[in-house]
Amino acid sequence: MERQTWYRDTNLVTWSYFLPMPKDQVVHLDQPDFRRKWITEQTKKLLHVMEDFAIIEKAYVSVYNSKEFVLKSPEALISFLKETVNVNEIDLVLTLRCIKPDSNKGQEVFHIKEGAGLTLEIELDDHGRLYFEKYQHPIHLIFSLHVDIYSPVTESDIEDNSILAGLNGPLLSAFLKRIEEETPFEFDEFDSQGYKGVVGRYGFKIPRGN
Repeated sequence: MERQTWYRDTNLVTWSYFLPMPKDQVVHLDQPDFRRKWITEQTKKLLHVMEDFAIIEKAYVSVYNSKEFVLKSPEALISFLKETVNVNEIDLVLTLRCIKPDSNKGQEVFHIKEGAGLTLEIELDDHGRLYFEKYQHPIHLIFSLHVDIYSPVTESDIEDNSILAGLNGPLLSAFLKRIEEETPFEFDEFDSQGYKGVVGRYGFKIPRGN
């Protein structure tokens, strides 16, 4: 039986990004119809950024002064966003596409369901406008990792995950770089909980001395 060398828990590591906005962009994004089109286009970009890194299982979409909707495919999500104003949160549940050694000294692809989440948040005030009185950056993006398969040192009983980290770490790094290169969001911070010294802006790294 294959031993699992990685660990699963909610929000093991999160990377946060914000949308820098010049004054003219603020004026436009305060208009519900313009914001609807903008959110749709940014969601398309995020879907493209995932490429071979992850697959959307489903999306939870919250609408200001309304309710939460569940969309079960990228096509359904984009169609919904095109027709809906005042969306204030999109929470993507992701299946991770990972690699492991196979029995013939090659590699094989496997998937980890609900391995991560990507959330776009648009903070609106009581009037449905961007909430600058409370938030310096009212539009932000959060990537949450629920497994540590990308880390050489994990919380699993085995602890040494260097083989899978070596295979999958570059996939995570490439994904995080694409967020900054292909979307308007800028890196803010990461929260690494028990992985201090191992996590960086673009994923996990081998600790010094190892």
